[in-house]
Amino acid sequence: MNFVITAALTRALGGELRLRIDDLDTERVRPEYIADIFATLDWLGIAWDKGPRTIGEAGEFSQQKRVELYIRLTEQLIATGQVYACTCTRSELLRRTGSFVYDGHCRQARHSLGGETVLRFVLPETPVTVTDALRGALSIDLSAQSGDPVIRRRDGLTAYHVASLADDLDYEINLIVRGEDLLASTATQLALAQALGDTGKSFRETKFLHHALITGAGGTKLSKSQGDSPLRELRQRGETAAFVFREAAALLRVNPADTLGALTDAVKEIVRGLV
Repeated sequence: MNFVITAALTRALGGELRLRIDDLDTERVRPEYIADIFATLDWLGIAWDKGPRTIGEAGEFSQQKRVELYIRLTEQLIATGQVYACTCTRSELLRRTGSFVYDGHCRQARHSLGGETVLRFVLPETPVTVTDALRGALSIDLSAQSGDPVIRRRDGLTAYHVASLADDLDYEINLIVRGEDLLASTATQLALAQALGDTGKSFRETKFLHHALITGAGGTKLSKSQGDSPLRELRQRGETAAFVFREAAALLRVNPADTLGALTDAVKEIVRGLV
């Protein structure tokens, strides 16, 4: 659904649509998930301008080939003096605080940044403002929601926030569409971009839109990592792509739309706020 909304907004703005598949964490990547992405986009009839066009091409655009880029950005963050090593495990954190919101336990410990330790970024003391195309200016208190984020994992792998930010900066992305569950992620990456100074300037100028989510039973978020693929299920039971475009329009609270072209027309009011 996210890519449907992104496609409509990008077409309405006359921009370039990029398909990007996050595959840095190989433990969570499944070939069948990637195959489902291409099958779904074919079913929806959505064409994109940049990125892999087949499963075979996916490897050419893999994040695994961009590791040096992520390492360089991590090193720039370390150079700001706002990064520290953390030896806390998730079980220790849960036992100490009763949650997984990091409490800053290792901020003053001055552990060596080398070796098998997590690296965390010191969040600003004040809330981060995210300007959203649908909701306006939002004040996000990251210290209450997540605590200092991990920027490098214990196994040495670059964490999501840095890899995502590095890709957005490198690809010169100027419109990012996400589900509303990722508002804190956007705020975290804005904090990282602020710390990077001129390097992070283009991300700080990016336009953001966070849309509502399609949820499962009990209002729970649907997730491919949990085996959820609502669009595949729709295809298998014979629904047409029109159903998806109508759902996208409902999430954005715009006029009903049965095609990408109709949805592109329907989001023009939103687009005026993005220019």
